[in-house]
Amino acid sequence: MRCVFENNVAGARGGAITIAAGADGVIIDFCTFTACSTGFAGSPAGGGAMFVAASAQILRNRINNNVSGTAGGGLYIQNANIVGHGNLIVGNRAYGDGGGIFQTGGTSEYEANLVENCAAGVDGVGNGGGIYFSGGSNRFLKGFVRGNSADGNGVGSGLGGGIYFDQTPNGLVSGTEIVQNVAPVGGGIFIEGASGGTWTFANVKQCTITENQSTASGAAGGIHAIGQDLGEIVNNIIALQIDGHGIASLNPASLNLRSNDVFSGSLNLDTEYGGNLKDRTGINGNIRQNPQFCNSAAVPPDLAVQTTSPCLGSGENGADMGAHDATWSCGTVSIEETSWGKIKSLYR
Repeated sequence: MRCVFENNVAGARGGAITIAAGADGVIIDFCTFTACSTGFAGSPAGGGAMFVAASAQILRNRINNNVSGTAGGGLYIQNANIVGHGNLIVGNRAYGDGGGIFQTGGTSEYEANLVENCAAGVDGVGNGGGIYFSGGSNRFLKGFVRGNSADGNGVGSGLGGGIYFDQTPNGLVSGTEIVQNVAPVGGGIFIEGASGGTWTFANVKQCTITENQSTASGAAGGIHAIGQDLGEIVNNIIALQIDGHGIASLNPASLNLRSNDVFSGSLNLDTEYGGNLKDRTGINGNIRQNPQFCNSAAVPPDLAVQTTSPCLGSGENGADMGAHDATWSCGTVSIEETSWGKIKSLYR
């Protein structure tokens, strides 16, 4: 608790800390990990700040500017059950997948975390600029995934600028802003299921997904899904992406879309729906209208909605669409102060 790790280097795993399999119950709380790194050796390898292979609580830490020569620029989690709460995961880089967080297997619940300005595929192909979840059952709740990239250093093959779900049973992102992320395919979120129609149940609920961009033809800037069935996408604002469709799916990705606002606006030439996904406007409560954000030009953007927003009360069972309900008003307390206040209070 209240520890500082800076400029530490490991050859294979965990630039600052490695928690080996069997060492369950570790709590890492109120620590700072800065400019730590791990190289390319060993298998598995990764975790610029931490490599974790046992059940652990990772709470209220600052994990910034760490580098992995393989996966997990900030955190590499292997087949472990994780409680991650109130962490600031900023500016980390992975030469492979998962610029901020890489988790394979296990069960995780990350709540009230900021994952910002992280990058996957620093010198080649990498997926999940902010977060990469593979297998297991992983949940990211009430957080921020902002300004991350999986652009493969310009090679045009990265997937999931914000979040990448790879065959993650019961995977969920909820109550989260997913903003200003970039990847050739799936600027905000990329969901991939197994070939042959194996159900993965990756779900996106009550999120605000905006100003993301995908550069590949036919790709979605908001959510791109492929080879998975029955994922629930409910009560989201998927609006005003910079480039790419709002949502697209392929092979077969029979998404269950209910009560979303999917809106491209006049500056994005791509349609709201792409791939083999038919236009769902007017079906199952889906709408196509400007959500009327309070101030999307602010730094960071204020993504509460105005009192005249069509997203208020239009969600399933009368809920508000998006990450912020009607209690988040414009002009009184900004989203930066309110949301950061919740996170900052954890550090006092």
